[in-house]
Amino acid sequence: MPDKYQERALRTWHKDLDESLQRIHAVLGLVGEAGEVANLIKKNYYKPGHHSTRTERLDELGDVFYYLCILAHLDGYTIDELSEMNAAKLADGHGWVPDFCVLG
Repeated sequence: MPDKYQERALRTWHKDLDESLQRIHAVLGLVGEAGEVANLIKKNYYKPGHHSTRTERLDELGDVFYYLCILAHLDGYTIDELSEMNAAKLADGHGWVPDFCVLG
């Protein structure tokens, strides 16, 4: 069952497409939006006089999150499951203490 945010994202998603085309769309959307984030940061360092705003970065990161939620759903994961798995991974060898989730 999708998480609350995934449910809202899926209301705007192209569910009429074949699942493989949905997956391609989600992956291309994810990397495209991640590229937008990278471009904002790049311009901060290499384009004189340009400084992205917190709002611009938040907007692009939100787009990344949207596509991540869709892609996770297409693979059968909720955002909570993804967060818990990542917390466990980071706790195993990265020293992060996952205090917000229950690990098995």
